[in-house]
Amino acid sequence: MVKRVADRHIEQRSLFRDENHTAERVTLIELMTVVAIIGMLASVAPHAYQSYIQTANSSKANAHYEQGVDFIRSEMQRLRAQIAMGVDIRAKRIQDE
Repeated sequence: MVKRVADRHIEQRSLFRDENHTAERVTLIELMTVVAIIGMLASVAPHAYQSYIQTANSSKANAHYEQGVDFIRSEMQRLRAQIAMGVDIRAKRIQDE
């Protein structure tokens, strides 16, 4: 009976040890799968990044264009108001310079 308990204990330790070792091992197939996935992501990334940069630059150009349009509109309104009030625009320009 003592031998059976000792055998069970050794058997349980060996099973536990094998379980730990298999958890630490990485097979070649798993490694190749990870490398293949990284390769696929790397092949898609440049196109996605270029699209992102192009969209960002287009958005920036549109924002600058809108700012320019708003500035010109406000200047035109200011000048129209000055003309309507009878202010001589040419005289003011000479004084500003």
